[in-house]
Formats: sequence, structure tokens, C-alpha cells
Amino acid sequence: MKNLLNVVEIPFKDENAVRSKAPTLKLESPPDDELKSQLLNIFVKLADIDKKRGERCLEIKNWDLRSALDHYIRLLKLDDLSSLRTPEETPEPVAQAS
Repeated sequence: MKNLLNVVEIPFKDENAVRSKAPTLKLESPPDDELKSQLLNIFVKLADIDKKRGERCLEIKNWDLRSALDHYIRLLKLDDLSSLRTPEETPEPVAQAS
């Protein structure tokens, strides 16, 4: 009795293999409010951040989820999330006494 592994040959040609391509998350047109809400919910869950700062980060990166996540991670590494402050949170400059 022959060994079945030697009888069955399965040819493999690398030329027909599907090449992996990094997925793109860039939008072809500006997102509507529903898509913005969905992107924000995803971002908030992935980044463990509040919605105001999450929305600010997405706005800075034109609602490109991947780019916004990369930006957020860079800010975390630099320990500088100040650019994600909303206008209401930005402190007023202190006037110097003359």
C-alpha cells in the first residue's frame, strides 16, 4: 500500500497568490452625520477616550479613522493631549499686569 501523502501532489504557484494590501479607510466624500457618529463610536471604543476629544481628533484628521488613531497614539506617546482640547476647555490667556 502506497503512502497517500506521496500519491497526492498539490501544485502551489506563488504567482497566483493574492497579495495583501493594507486596507484604506479614507473616505471618497465628506461623511454624513450618521457615518460621523459611527466613526466616533468606533474611535471612542478603540482609543478609550471621551467623545469630545475623540471627535476633535477625528476632525483634525478629516474623519480618517486610521489616521486619527495614529495621531492619537503619537499624542499619547508624547504625553500631550492638549491639542485635543475643545474651544470651551482651552484656558484663556492670563493678562499681565502693567
